[in-house]
Amino acid sequence: MRLTKVRTAGRRGEVASESTATDTAADRDGEKQAAYRDLFAIREYRFVFAAKTQSDFGDYLARVALTFLVFGRSHSPALAAAAYSITYFPWVFAPLLSVLADRRPRRTVMVVCDAARTVLYGSLAIPGMPVAGLFAVVLVAAGFAVPFETSRSALLPDILPGDRYVLASGLGAAATQVSQLAGFAAGGMIVLAVHPTGALLIDAATFAVSALSVWSGVCHRPAAAGVESTGRGLRAAAGAMAAGARYVFRQPVLRTYLVLMWASCLFVYAFEGQAASLATQLRGGPRLGGLILAAAPAGVAIGSIALTRLLAPRRRVRLVLPLAFTACAVQTVLWTSPGPAIVVLVFFAVGLSGVYSSILNPLFVRAVDPQFRGRAMGVAVAGINLAQGIAAITAGILARAVGPADALAWFGLIGSCVPLLVLPLWRRR
Repeated sequence: MRLTKVRTAGRRGEVASESTATDTAADRDGEKQAAYRDLFAIREYRFVFAAKTQSDFGDYLARVALTFLVFGRSHSPALAAAAYSITYFPWVFAPLLSVLADRRPRRTVMVVCDAARTVLYGSLAIPGMPVAGLFAVVLVAAGFAVPFETSRSALLPDILPGDRYVLASGLGAAATQVSQLAGFAAGGMIVLAVHPTGALLIDAATFAVSALSVWSGVCHRPAAAGVESTGRGLRAAAGAMAAGARYVFRQPVLRTYLVLMWASCLFVYAFEGQAASLATQLRGGPRLGGLILAAAPAGVAIGSIALTRLLAPRRRVRLVLPLAFTACAVQTVLWTSPGPAIVVLVFFAVGLSGVYSSILNPLFVRAVDPQFRGRAMGVAVAGINLAQGIAAITAGILARAVGPADALAWFGLIGSCVPLLVLPLWRRR
């Protein structure tokens, strides 16, 4: 854990200096459990939370609106699907884009990213824009999500001391799932009421509100000290990115955390791409497919709050490996050919057990030196998105051979071995 001491200068609350120290494991185990009132008592966090919620809702609303807009102009289901999936593409370049989170003041990066997304998503409402233009604008706009998220993740440990940061991680995971459900649900109604272009203007407004929240509620802090490359241009950014990647992969503890993070996306959430085929196999149709997709986010939302609110810090950490094992192992129930109700419960349990990432994420960030936080998060999220892509492709290939239920059961069996493999490193961390 990092304990940050800051000296505030001037009425604008600008941070003049910052120093960090690393606690011992005994100090961390003795943390006082935080409550939500402790979390929201911190003014900066209230504004960051509001900004994150606005941005998440805007992201999911934009995906719905773009799908309808592209389909309406092209009448192509393939292009409509591509408009949805293209928003994930820039995350592959997260290690490079996240350099900004360490080389520039993090509050400034967040404000600039949201301001840019306000303009870009607003421009999508221009009548007559060709489909190719829509794709180009969406790709650039989605790219600004990467430095925003890595800057926010790197900033939170400076704002939230002790167990408040862990509690915020759990609350953030739950809020993201709620924003996803609300964005998708409201997106359809908003598109119906005001047309996709009107929905995109509302989306642009959410990013404007987010930018104002960060600018008005978060104190200015200087850029992280000690960044190896302070020059400009792609070469300098690539040098800083490489230094960050070397730092992460040379640390055995960080490598252990990354393996568990990436295994979660590779083996736990492979079902997302197979929800439709699994529902068809069970003769449940789109309704069952929607329930399967909604079950895991519901489990994550409930489990994230319960885990961080009801259990003491030491007990939470002890549950990381058991939960990582359970999140995968429970999928082997699919080998028994269960009915639709049991399948939905299985994936609710997957989400409920998958909340170990709410503990793993703060452990990872706290173990990183502050000057590398942004780039470390960039490495982590790039691997997450790569793992999700590999999982979707591999599960699809395997499902063609053995069926979606058996394919996901195999994923669960293999994934349950990962916590056992990292157990020796986990004990030594």
